[in-house]
Amino acid sequence: MNRTSAITVLFAVLAILVLPGCDPEEAPSQSAETTQDVPKQAHADTLPEVTFDSMSVDFGVMREDQILTRRIEFASTGDAVLEIVEVKTTCGCTAAQPDRRRYEPGTRGFFEVTFDPSAPGKQKKFINVITNVRDEAYRLTVHADVTGLVGIEPKLLDLKVLRYHKEYVGTVLVTLDNASYRVVSATTSNVLLRATVHAVPENPLQRRVEVTIPDTTPWGGVFSWLNLVIEGRPSEDEAVQRYLRKVRVQGQLFGDLTSKPDTFRFGAKPGASFERKVTLTRTDGQPLDVTQATIQIIGMPDATVSIVRVGDSVTELVMNCPGVAGARPYRGTVKFRTNVIGEEVLVIPIVGVVRD
Repeated sequence: MNRTSAITVLFAVLAILVLPGCDPEEAPSQSAETTQDVPKQAHADTLPEVTFDSMSVDFGVMREDQILTRRIEFASTGDAVLEIVEVKTTCGCTAAQPDRRRYEPGTRGFFEVTFDPSAPGKQKKFINVITNVRDEAYRLTVHADVTGLVGIEPKLLDLKVLRYHKEYVGTVLVTLDNASYRVVSATTSNVLLRATVHAVPENPLQRRVEVTIPDTTPWGGVFSWLNLVIEGRPSEDEAVQRYLRKVRVQGQLFGDLTSKPDTFRFGAKPGASFERKVTLTRTDGQPLDVTQATIQIIGMPDATVSIVRVGDSVTELVMNCPGVAGARPYRGTVKFRTNVIGEEVLVIPIVGVVRD
């Protein structure tokens, strides 16, 4: 090689070395480390694909006591095996089950979608389908127009803020569809509350359900489901149907001391630490002293709670939790003492979940 040729080759090599690299968002690296994060397929020319006949299913008009099933069909249209990794629904009233989990190229499959409405009205629910095609889930939509066999008002019994140490009664009015219907039972999920059913003399198709919060109910937030078991014949030629209707009951019981919020709530990922605060305020204008705060969460033995005085009448309770590996729901309490007469020893619940 002569001197001129050698210099030409040298400049060509240097030009290659100093060229700028690709933008990682436009051309991702294909290193071994990167391909481990994308376990979809080993070769770009053999990729799975899914094509849905429809991204939604409509159950049309249905009664609230009916449970109906429809299908959403799809095809495996790629060059590799399609895998259904996970199926999640956004409501307990909806279930979706694939006919199998693996689909060879060119084959067809379906999801069997079951809808069991929990309340009347126009319904819109979602099914999230995770596959080996892409990281993002496919979202399928479920529609239904549910007609009620009974009318319930209010649908949410919100008692707002009530005075601690006093008894209260909230009312739910049930309107039956015809004379064959009756309210079989009315119960509350909170054992401290009670529910009773009463006739309405001026309207034989109505029932008044009273929810009583006794004066012994603890300070703080109040929550319960009002469970109404109702039975009757939708029409003369149909058999007697029995079903459950639920009404959410909520409120707060405070005296001279209020809490915002009334519950320590959290959602965290495994191994992630977190902090939550509750603000206590004395509303009678007197100084607030909070002492001896203790915390107990089953499965989180290292959780702590501290008392932070913000002002003469305001104090914060600060909960700190280190990361835990267990992905599951967690329940606990924070117990503390105050100088407020009648509210000397109080408890704030802890409700949370650790999940991926």
